[in-house]
Amino acid sequence: MRRLCNSINRQHGGEAWRDVDELGMWLRREGYDVGRLTPRDLDELLALRDAMWRSITGRSIAPLASALEHLRFRPVVDDHVLRLVAEGSMADIVAGRLVAVVVDAQTTGAWDRVKACAQCSWVFIDASRNRSGRWCSMSACGGREKARAYRARRRTGGSGT
Repeated sequence: MRRLCNSINRQHGGEAWRDVDELGMWLRREGYDVGRLTPRDLDELLALRDAMWRSITGRSIAPLASALEHLRFRPVVDDHVLRLVAEGSMADIVAGRLVAVVVDAQTTGAWDRVKACAQCSWVFIDASRNRSGRWCSMSACGGREKARAYRARRRTGGSGT
């Protein structure tokens, strides 16, 4: 879910999926057995990525749920483990895997740790003990934000500590 959301750079506008060929390469790197992709697959996965990001930033599963309501699943037994697998287009199959990841994250409590960086909007897993992380990286975004706050305090005559 994190890599899906981070396939676009919301701060600088970089897009990993400019066409179906780039989407296919990305999906293969992510371990999907990709057949023929269509422009519709691209459009649906762009919409899914946006819905996932809105669910994370809005702390509500509703945007993602509405993007997934059309999915159909079938039960599959794989190595004595029962799984639900989405049927349909490549976009539906990717969406089905995302559903499994989100359900697992909600079940284990990890969903509350999935956040978007306050500085760059990159999706990250908050590993802080009290779940108060705001930045994807303290060395990058956190450091920049703290430096900006320090400079603002200095300009206004506030404490520099």
